[in-house]
Amino acid sequence: MGNPWNVVYWSGAAGAVGAVLGEDAGAGSLAVFFAGFMTSSLAWCFVSAGLIAVLRRALPPVAVRVLEAACGAALIVFAVLLAARLL
Repeated sequence: MGNPWNVVYWSGAAGAVGAVLGEDAGAGSLAVFFAGFMTSSLAWCFVSAGLIAVLRRALPPVAVRVLEAACGAALIVFAVLLAARLL
């Protein structure tokens, strides 16, 4: 709810659904599609979290710190690039 890009994302998803299901898709077809979409999204969240937990236990602490530092640096770079685009 806090991210304005959600509107863009869901508008694109609605357009894709309209293209796949056709113009005469009923409410039942849309409900089934979005229920499947949300279920698969939720499943992917658990799969991703599980993989991260397994890798975190498998890697030595130094490697985890290096990886987290690299991710943090990438976020900073992306923030700077986004700020430069907005200005």
